[in-house]
Amino acid sequence: MRIVIKIGGSVLDSLETAPWLRDVQSLVTEGHNLVLVHGAGSLITEALARHHIHTEFVNGQRVTTPDVIADVIREMRGIASMTVVSLCRQIGISGVGLSGADGGIFDAVMADESLGLVGRVATVRPQLVETLWSLNMLPVITPVAPDIQTGKLLNLNGDWAASGLAQKFAASALLFYTDTGGVRWDRNDPASLMREITVKQAQELMAQGRIAAGMIPKVQAAIEALAYGVEKVGIGRWFEPAMTTWVVRGE
Repeated sequence: MRIVIKIGGSVLDSLETAPWLRDVQSLVTEGHNLVLVHGAGSLITEALARHHIHTEFVNGQRVTTPDVIADVIREMRGIASMTVVSLCRQIGISGVGLSGADGGIFDAVMADESLGLVGRVATVRPQLVETLWSLNMLPVITPVAPDIQTGKLLNLNGDWAASGLAQKFAASALLFYTDTGGVRWDRNDPASLMREITVKQAQELMAQGRIAAGMIPKVQAAIEALAYGVEKVGIGRWFEPAMTTWVVRGE
């Protein structure tokens, strides 16, 4: 199977004991072709705080001004990417750190002026990823890519980047790995986690405000992935059904 996994920035806070790493090892051992897309949310926020730059989010997406983009690139493409690759090496997996700009994997377009230098995936080129798979290597992708019009580097929302890759590969599965698990009926109550929701239910939950903050882009990206051929989409933890919500087609 071809599987795309998005690792949230919050998951990177506990790398040494990360459950996602065990999941990756198991899936690679089983012979699946994996792509990892990672964020670096807390690292970026800490770096901005050191530089006395205010952090602002709109609907779960970081507002990325010209003052912010350098820290986004430095923390994601540098520290976060190299840390993930190094950890993969420790468990016997040959990871290769890439940005969306490398090999032309992504071209981007501006997402929304209110978000600043934030992009949405416009083009996905699979050749480099497929070449790495043929060499038994694991692509680890930082969601940064050039604007298709200006060439300026844009901060891609990692959830949308992962969804774009999954659509291009007609992936068997797309997983948004989170430390808090999947979608909850009451987002403040872990016991209210929903094991499965339909696209229609997900849209209703967003309209009601039950899905908020960083869960919004995950659910939106999940809906789009399903609409464009991805077989199944999970939000949570692969081998922990009690922590995972599967978003499915249907009413």
